[in-house]
Amino acid sequence: MKNQMPTMGNQPPQLFVPGANCDVRYFDGMKTHPFCSKTCSKNVNSHSPLGICQAPNCWNAVYTNVNGSLGDYCSLAHKTLGETLCLMCLQAPKMTLSHFCSQACIERAEKTGPVLFEVPASHTMFKSVADQFKTSWRHSTHCPPVCHVYKIYSPARSLATYEVYKFGHGIYTSSTSSKSNDYSQNDCKSKLKAIILNKVVVGKGYKLTHDLTMLTLPPQGYNSVLAEKGGSLNYDELVVYTNDAIRPSFLVMYEP
Repeated sequence: MKNQMPTMGNQPPQLFVPGANCDVRYFDGMKTHPFCSKTCSKNVNSHSPLGICQAPNCWNAVYTNVNGSLGDYCSLAHKTLGETLCLMCLQAPKMTLSHFCSQACIERAEKTGPVLFEVPASHTMFKSVADQFKTSWRHSTHCPPVCHVYKIYSPARSLATYEVYKFGHGIYTSSTSSKSNDYSQNDCKSKLKAIILNKVVVGKGYKLTHDLTMLTLPPQGYNSVLAEKGGSLNYDELVVYTNDAIRPSFLVMYEP
């Protein structure tokens, strides 16, 4: 059994987002456009009375809604394309049950990894991760908005040990995003906080509702510890005992 869990880490990553302050201009083979990329175009035109379609190789004006607001795309077909783009090439729709459009893009990602792919805000994947973050926020505090989502892609050799996991040493995760937020601390000035949504091999989980601090391995015959709400625990925790049991899947950036 594999679950996706936000990790309770406290090391926000230092990230470079392509497109900012770039002097290069995009040339599509026929004309030079005023932006270096679709990201720059979107950033500029979000404050402009006329936006440009965010679909690949389309520079048409976006659709204007009946209330006068601007969409992100020029047509429904391009909206569907933009919501399902391959995260590697950002040109073609991704394959079913994959983040990429082709074997070529998969192989390119594996050769490049580990790597972060910024997920466009209009992408179905962004909505899925943001919804998981929101629905798993179980504290009484206000759930902050998700600002950025990054797909974390690891090379095949890294995933291999994850797939055959058995035993190891304790790494804490929780399906409650608000609990993970309590453990996310910025070591530098930032307007955003970060947690990681992970893929976790649970195996056979040993259930607990109270602290058991002496554990350094799961009880014999078990692969992980499932700390459930109740007793001395306010929110759930999942503890695995080797790095091979967990792999990062998405980086979620949100307002404090």
